[in-house]
Amino acid sequence: MRATEKDGIVKLLVVTLPDRLYPAREFMNAVGARIGEALTKCESLTESKPCTVSYREFPIAGSPFDCKSPPRINQNDVIEYCNKMIGDQIGHTIMTFRPRRSATVVALRSAKPNTFMDYVYRNLKEAASKELSGTRSGIICVQLRDMTNTQLREIAAEPSQSGKPSAVQLMTAKFFDGGARNHVHTLAYIAPGNFVRSVSRRPDLHSGDSPGYHR
Repeated sequence: MRATEKDGIVKLLVVTLPDRLYPAREFMNAVGARIGEALTKCESLTESKPCTVSYREFPIAGSPFDCKSPPRINQNDVIEYCNKMIGDQIGHTIMTFRPRRSATVVALRSAKPNTFMDYVYRNLKEAASKELSGTRSGIICVQLRDMTNTQLREIAAEPSQSGKPSAVQLMTAKFFDGGARNHVHTLAYIAPGNFVRSVSRRPDLHSGDSPGYHR
């Protein structure tokens, strides 16, 4: 990406996959080679397998990269700028840049509709109706196994940065809309993580505390 940058230009490549981004090495290598081909030729690639690549160039002047230092470049600003320039949603992005000189943005998206939130919503409705009594307040915990705790925190922080609600927030609001699930006190979204702090405690045998350790 850095080797093909052009001075004064923002290069935007929107990679559209016909389905999901599968982790198979052969598939990932094919997608990477396709992106490399578009970067080298500086042109769009319309063949659908393994993906199509839309290639655009914009002046760096007036873009989020038109600033003195990298800390002032916000990824959400870059995404909104690119969405505006092409009149469509670009998807997830990776980028390289030199402030006020050049930038390359590669965005990946899927042509297949995102049904994950619908799947979570259906599971939440089922949990609220079958796993809770309906008369006593309850808590539902959603464990997102294919996401790290760092990624989940980033999703939680995104609305305060972009000023727009996340898909998780919109789905949660839909879940609580109306009075059918007033018995659900809390929805908790969790992801796998590691202990960052461990504390052990030895009880005072004369205090009446029961033996045990707390983490």
